Amino acid sequence: MAVDALVTLRDAAEAMGVFLVWSNVHIHIAERLPDKGASVLQLAREDGLAPRRVVTIGDAPNDAGLFVAGRFGLTVGTADVIDQRDVFPSLPDCVTRGRESDGFLELAALLLRTRAA
Repeated sequence: MAVDALVTLRDAAEAMGVFLVWSNVHIHIAERLPDKGASVLQLAREDGLAPRRVVTIGDAPNDAGLFVAGRFGLTVGTADVIDQRDVFPSLPDCVTRGRESDGFLELAALLLRTRAA
């Protein structure tokens, strides 16, 4: 589905008092705006991990909470975010060349090379 059609659906949902976000494969409707970033922060806190040591990656508007400025050490979007940049409240610090899983693999390879150095 085209981004402009999804934005139209999102606006209609918000007019009815609910939130609509999407991933590359699903459309999500909820009473509260989903925030994956808040969940990651909670898990980091439970594990005693400082948020500045966390790297996040996302590819669609349902990942917007992972890109909030100053929330994590590094935020990364796959190339998919470029086409949808106007619907994100905050953009990631970096964007991979690859889309979807290729973007994740690109980031994972970089992190593994960096760790091995």
